[in-house]
Amino acid sequence: MLESVHEVLVSKVQLSPAARNDDARFKHVEDLQSALEEYAAFHDGTIVRTYGPPSPAAGPRAGDEMAASQERIMRQNKAIDRAMRRLAIMAPLSYRLVHGFYRRPGPSGTPAACQEARGWEMAARYAGLMPTRSDRLCRATFDVFLEEAIGLLFVAHRAKHVFRP
Repeated sequence: MLESVHEVLVSKVQLSPAARNDDARFKHVEDLQSALEEYAAFHDGTIVRTYGPPSPAAGPRAGDEMAASQERIMRQNKAIDRAMRRLAIMAPLSYRLVHGFYRRPGPSGTPAACQEARGWEMAARYAGLMPTRSDRLCRATFDVFLEEAIGLLFVAHRAKHVFRP
């Protein structure tokens, strides 16, 4: 009787192939930073800005090349979204800074504040930094904070587990 139950259970269980990990895996911080700059390129399912390597031949891009570019950007955005969720737990202020600069719309309606000259001011206010004036020192300070936040985002991206501080 025990063998028949075992046979029934084995016959109902089907082995499925292991799920593929289609997420982008950034090997260096610079790769992550360039992907963050591309984050707003794929807006609402259409490419609104051209990034990446140029077309191999002069003229419009072929359909396969455009689909491959969209697929690459979607995989990068998925990996960035996952890392941003981890960063929100690890370092909330760094999350607000990166989110405000690369993912929130700019002051004049562009898909991201990083695409505008004064977008950094809006991102700094969103993160709570409140620049008192717009000079080179304030911008340099913002760039240092942003570089540190991107470094933390890279750590969150490469982390296997996220623990609350």
